[in-house]
Amino acid sequence: MLVVAYSRHLSRPLRPDYKSDASPVTEVDRIAHDMLQRGLQSMSPGVPVLSEEAVPAMARRQWSEYWLIDPLDGTRELLAGSAHFCFNIALIQGGRPVLGLIAIPMLGVVYVGGRDCRAVTARRDVRVPLRSRPATSGGWLKLLTSRRGLQDPGQRALRAVCRRRFPGLIVEVRGSAWKFCRIAEGAGHCYACFGETSEWDTAAGQALLEAVGGQVVDAAGRPLCYNARDSLVNPPFYALSPARFDWWTVLAPGV
Repeated sequence: MLVVAYSRHLSRPLRPDYKSDASPVTEVDRIAHDMLQRGLQSMSPGVPVLSEEAVPAMARRQWSEYWLIDPLDGTRELLAGSAHFCFNIALIQGGRPVLGLIAIPMLGVVYVGGRDCRAVTARRDVRVPLRSRPATSGGWLKLLTSRRGLQDPGQRALRAVCRRRFPGLIVEVRGSAWKFCRIAEGAGHCYACFGETSEWDTAAGQALLEAVGGQVVDAAGRPLCYNARDSLVNPPFYALSPARFDWWTVLAPGV
């Protein structure tokens, strides 16, 4: 129902406003925020919601359980006419994402998985289990990146390192949290992000990847944690499929 409702509003001409950080926001972002907040509060009364479009006061630091949402991840993609945008919903407990849902409205596809929830993808009520593809030493490797990530010096260095170990390296460009989904469904192995992201950008994807044996970690190999600091900005991170080798023999030279 959420995907259908999103699609209904996407047919309207969009005139973006801009936030203080110069990122765009549209009517669709606001409508999506209202829809998700109402739905989650109805489904789980008493569990607070933290959204990109409504960041609460510092009282959030006292929350042991809450919903973390990005009502429209990839607003620039939407404005450019691309289908590479989605919405993200994560349930956070004790600073860790335990359930994640990522939906891609233009494709009518939903990905969901978590600690106590089997990871699946669904399209028109047809559910398919997600199975990540382990990266193997000497095999092929696919890196996921965004258009802006192609120009990032850290990502260029990582690609150079990976090409030496994996001559058949593939680089796939995807927008928004869709990159996490591609790894979770076995269509990629690694997404590195050295630029600024916020906790609502990664939580749902982290829950999804951890449900299939993958991981989302900082440069020291520690899983990303949530609501543990005053800032909601993530450190640089890697989203990784399972591996039959030590990822850090590949990643460390690219950090």
